[in-house]
Amino acid sequence: MAGYQHEQNKIKHASSLQQTWYRYNRNRDFVSEAIDWGTGVAGSNSQTAIIGGYGEYGTEKNTTTLKQDAELNAFSTSGITHQIDAGWQVDSYQTEYRRFGDAYVSRGVATISPTTQCQSDDAWCIGGEQYIKSRTLYPERSVKGRYTNYAIYLQDSMNFRRVELTPGVRLQYDDYLKNTTLAPRLAGSLDVFGDKRTRLFGGANRYYGQNMLAYKLRSGIGSYYIQTRQNAQSPWETGELRSSSINYDVSDLKTPYSDEISLGLSQRVLDTVWTMKWVNRKGRAQFGRESVTDANGDRYYVLANNAKNEGNT
Repeated sequence: MAGYQHEQNKIKHASSLQQTWYRYNRNRDFVSEAIDWGTGVAGSNSQTAIIGGYGEYGTEKNTTTLKQDAELNAFSTSGITHQIDAGWQVDSYQTEYRRFGDAYVSRGVATISPTTQCQSDDAWCIGGEQYIKSRTLYPERSVKGRYTNYAIYLQDSMNFRRVELTPGVRLQYDDYLKNTTLAPRLAGSLDVFGDKRTRLFGGANRYYGQNMLAYKLRSGIGSYYIQTRQNAQSPWETGELRSSSINYDVSDLKTPYSDEISLGLSQRVLDTVWTMKWVNRKGRAQFGRESVTDANGDRYYVLANNAKNEGNT
């Protein structure tokens, strides 16, 4: 069996410039004539107005799946009927993040200066009022990622009188984290009165994370430049390319997983089936972050398997 799936998500803002101006600042005895509205909380001393957006950007994801399932002939031994199923699956993921043009975001709020004289066509300046002297440049870019996940599974559905028990196991390898995982699974049910109307069921399963493409993209998306200028008449100066404060290297990490326990009861009433089910999920070795200080005293964050979660439904 073969399958293909294409997903696309695109966001387009009206502007690729995002600026933060002062509407008023009473500490500076300033009220803007150009900005007569505000987006920030109107404080007793000041209020700001944010205008613009982040331009146009989007993601595209392609998934190709090849799989084969085999159902062996049922057989009985010692009064137990066995149905063995096995199979394999290969999922190949390709994704791309695109920023279709440069985007600029002001750093902090504008500088108030009644003597401001703007350069021609300077969108970062309001003459006689205020100007922006620091901004972040997110350059046009394309970041691609791909990885393949390989899996095989085996399970045995066993029936003995009113009891059904299905143990199984799934062996998985992905060439991104380069981890091999073994996930046990167990499901069972009891036909309480032997009339197939009242059934108790439950299970214990482990699920390993499979789609890690988001982290692969983030390692290339977060880079940016900081541009500064001394005053409204000065040219913009561009610093060195910077990276996100989070290092998304996953080469030494384990594959996140979730352990799930479920219990339930189903009851057939006339032509309907009523079901109650409780599920407990515990996420372990989840991706979190921890602070690291390098030899130069600079602090940044790295991914670590230090997060966990738990929920009941």
